[in-house]
Amino acid sequence: LAQAQKRTELALQRLSRQVGGLSDRLGGDLEDTAYIVIHDVLEREYGWKVEPLRRDYLRWNGHEVELDLIGRAHDPKHPDRVITILGETKFNLTLKDVRRFARKVERVRAALAGECFPVCFCYRARPEVREAVRELGFHLIFSYGHML
Repeated sequence: LAQAQKRTELALQRLSRQVGGLSDRLGGDLEDTAYIVIHDVLEREYGWKVEPLRRDYLRWNGHEVELDLIGRAHDPKHPDRVITILGETKFNLTLKDVRRFARKVERVRAALAGECFPVCFCYRARPEVREAVRELGFHLIFSYGHML
């Protein structure tokens, strides 16, 4: 019985590593999709020239914040306007995700020059999550290219 329990524990550890790897892979794939879709939506909806979007860290005054998505956009109608796109990507966006992202945006906003454009990217979001995004003044872009 003790040997069987040990084998079960080892199997669970292997399974846990495999599931973690799959989760990382899916998250990376989602971010890769987000970079392309968000870029296209912002150019289509606003006419902005969007620089390549990427996952990165912002560092300032001893602080560091990891962002799923960050990049710059330029508005041809307002050449002096500086727009920094900050993004959160989730398969299923939740209220907890939105609140966490809002805290992150608040910390980062002070370190940025120009305008901050927070955007959440997801495959799905419940109505109350969509409402929370709107109330914060953030933007929501779905994987199929629709923006709220």
